[in-house]
Amino acid sequence: MKNRYVLVTPARDEERFIAKTIQSVIGQTIVPQEWIIVNDGSVDRTAEVVREHIEGHRWIRLIELSDRKQRKFGGAIVEAFNHGLRNLRAADYEFISKLDADLSLPPNYFEFLFQKFDENPRLGIASGCTFIRRGGRLVWERAYKNHTRGAMKVYRRECFEGMDGLVAQLGWDVIDDFKAQASGWETRSFRDLVVIHHRPMGASGKGLIAGKIRWGEIQYLLNYHPVFAFGSGLYRMFERPYIIGGLAMWYGYLRSSLDGKARIASGELGELVRRRQMERLKGVVTALASLVGRHRRGRPM
Repeated sequence: MKNRYVLVTPARDEERFIAKTIQSVIGQTIVPQEWIIVNDGSVDRTAEVVREHIEGHRWIRLIELSDRKQRKFGGAIVEAFNHGLRNLRAADYEFISKLDADLSLPPNYFEFLFQKFDENPRLGIASGCTFIRRGGRLVWERAYKNHTRGAMKVYRRECFEGMDGLVAQLGWDVIDDFKAQASGWETRSFRDLVVIHHRPMGASGKGLIAGKIRWGEIQYLLNYHPVFAFGSGLYRMFERPYIIGGLAMWYGYLRSSLDGKARIASGELGELVRRRQMERLKGVVTALASLVGRHRRGRPM
């Protein structure tokens, strides 16, 4: 199977983990035609670490961006990614991958996904699933199977160009899934494709809560149905930080609503978001009703 893809990695202050990411890409069963690492104004040794580890691999290039004082959370990542895309030299690739700089991929990561793309011509975006090390074991960072992980997405080029690339704002890695689905493409994450996330989002207690508030804000901006947002917050109460995480999501959603923020997903895209959510809620209700029915039938008379 040929190296049919290009890879772009936005990196900012990633000196602790980027060497692991580079090693895991170099060790792939199928390496990319070209890999651009965009050093987005790092103030640590990110650039030096990259140079040390890419020596001898001419298909990897480091591009430097100056430090931008005004940065949009979420959007800055897309801006750095787009800068990398504009500097590609390769032209005949079939897939585009965006990869974070704090991950370790299994050696067959891209080979596995290309097999899935070949099996399903309507698969437009795909990824593995991220796991973090906690207490000596790997813990899954939960995600719905049709949501591809922003940390290591692979796009079919036709799908990527058809949706005009990525939106440079908060929630970009959810918007792209819905935009692809609106155009008839399928999106899928594969839980049996394990990716180690060395620095999960919001590693500190304060960061976790801030991240949950942001996620509530994203839900509002993406036109999430209030019932779905409520259920999502309730579900997340059973994850760290317990209880308060779900409350923080509700707070982010309600605060954005009261502030009257303009929604990102509107019109047909907004309708698709809510339609997919209602389908998921219906599935949950059906599963719960079936479980209750089996429990009642199993009771002794």
